[in-house]
Amino acid sequence: MKGFMILSRSDLRDLINKIENDYSVTEWKHNGYYIWPVLRIQLYLMLTKKDEKDNRVNAAKKNRLKNVFELIRGASVSVVDYLKLERNYESIYCGAPSHRVNYQGLCYNRYFDYLMDKESAKTLLMERNARTKAGYYKPGRVILISDLLKCHRLDLKAGDFVGRINKYVKRFEEIIKKENLEISNYASQATRYISNVERAVSFFKKFLQKTNPEKVYELCYYSTSLLGLNIAADQFDIKTIDVQHGPQGEQHLAYGSWHSVPKEGYEAIPDEFHTWDKSSENTIRNWTDTTQKHTAKCKGNPWVEGWKRGEFSSSGYQYPENLVLYTLQPVKNPLEGYLLETIKKTSNKWNWWLRIHPRQKGELDSLKNKLHEHKLLEAVNIDDASELLLPEILLNTKVHLTKFSGCAIEAYQFGIPTIILDEIGEEVFKDYFGKENMSSYTGEKSDILIQKLITYISN
Repeated sequence: MKGFMILSRSDLRDLINKIENDYSVTEWKHNGYYIWPVLRIQLYLMLTKKDEKDNRVNAAKKNRLKNVFELIRGASVSVVDYLKLERNYESIYCGAPSHRVNYQGLCYNRYFDYLMDKESAKTLLMERNARTKAGYYKPGRVILISDLLKCHRLDLKAGDFVGRINKYVKRFEEIIKKENLEISNYASQATRYISNVERAVSFFKKFLQKTNPEKVYELCYYSTSLLGLNIAADQFDIKTIDVQHGPQGEQHLAYGSWHSVPKEGYEAIPDEFHTWDKSSENTIRNWTDTTQKHTAKCKGNPWVEGWKRGEFSSSGYQYPENLVLYTLQPVKNPLEGYLLETIKKTSNKWNWWLRIHPRQKGELDSLKNKLHEHKLLEAVNIDDASELLLPEILLNTKVHLTKFSGCAIEAYQFGIPTIILDEIGEEVFKDYFGKENMSSYTGEKSDILIQKLITYISN
């Protein structure tokens, strides 16, 4: 297993579990907290992200002066909001622009705004990776924190600080080399990652002292800022809750396949996991049930449930009949030849909608160019499919296809059949197979896929 580019997700899971069983990594402590979750998640993200095509331009390299100016300006605006913060919030929510959708002309956080509106007590939404609240739903309860976090200075001596991090990074690098896994520049990347976590711990200790919330809700807890938030919250006995945002199978190593977890749990990992479905709950409970700190609870998908109860208004868009929805993902080749052939053979009788992932916005032009090259750009709808609200689209969909997107769970909850097109998806959604509205096809024959589609569309 030489060279991480050839690792499959199951290979990576097996390697991580072997390391947990064979070495004392789960006992390593740094600055008073267990550092293994940070090292494990950093390695997992580093390797799996290599499978995702990322065409975003690094603006910092192109215009550093402009970015420094924007950072200072963004931080100065956020400081004003920070100084206005009150104490004793019931709940603080941690969101990001990628969680927002255009609902009735406003940028609406589909995971948290609905929950916040249900709470009668005082709440706050911390937004990462944003520099403006223009167009936001209820912007008065939002504070932008990324620039504040970047400007925050650690109260540590740089040399001693880096040296203490490097002790664990070097030990872990020796272990993965012993297991025949070579990663170029691993030490520098891991050290930078942990440094960002440490910065977040220091920042959020002050933030939580000022706001004193009872609990904190978050999505994608495995970002450096939220790992740091969890560690800081643990020190103040503030409950942290991760709300499901997508697949949480055994191969997603932030949620599944944890071995040798200390009974008192890990500070960097949330106290509770609120899942959409029982399958995700069971994946997490396979390891949380052995701890005193962590637990998982199936709470459903509030965004989907709200639509099913009629609490959200439709856009009034006139949807076509026989709509086939394909939700893309940021992988190397999201539009494979057999899929293009399937669209070409059926576009005269079915309406193909291709919905891009939020991280594919920078790839939209290249995807359209590929469709144009195959004379299929006019045969599909990619703009409306990517802009309109997913629940509304699903309510007008005949059949849904995806590789391993969490949209499969949302489609299932709406009673819309899904065909899984990737082996990762087969593993993630294995508990759903055999049920009425979930099946898979991982071959590359357009005629076979068309027959599966006909089975669903004709019903």
